[in-house]
Amino acid sequence: MIVGDVETFAIEFQISEAHPDDHFWALGFFIVHVNGREYGVRSDNATMLANAVDGAAELLRTRGVTVNSRLSNMTADQLADEYLEIFYREISNKIAANDLKDRQTQFLSASCLWPSYDEEFDDGSHILRFDLGSHVRVVGFKNDNYQPDRLTETRVKAEVFYDVISRWPVLFREQRLRALQRH
Repeated sequence: MIVGDVETFAIEFQISEAHPDDHFWALGFFIVHVNGREYGVRSDNATMLANAVDGAAELLRTRGVTVNSRLSNMTADQLADEYLEIFYREISNKIAANDLKDRQTQFLSASCLWPSYDEEFDDGSHILRFDLGSHVRVVGFKNDNYQPDRLTETRVKAEVFYDVISRWPVLFREQRLRALQRH
């Protein structure tokens, strides 16, 4: 099921196996579409979807949180490069330990990481979102030796972005309930 417009911003999910346990909820896939590009793994057993649902609740809870102005003013290339450098790459001598911790904290405290769990994206994808008043800036990239062609960004009207974020867990719960009732 797709919520939103895949050419700008959308969430796509599918439940392959529903679980009555509230810690797992369902097995399936979770994909975020940004500018027609897909971030996530399209496979029946890609992820347990409870984390993705929790991530949507966190996005709604932190809506409008003031973001770090240094991060929100960086280009998409700069954001992807810095994020991957400080969280995933072997740390080079160019970043001192204190600076590394400060930069990590900037990303973590800015509430810009989404989803906030790596489990949703087994393909090495990352999504950053920045609330910018009436718009939300969405930056998507992959951590497979960082290819610039796997980087995209868009600005979505805030009401459109948060409508997608709030509708998809409702549709997920409905689909999960139907799947549980069948079994």
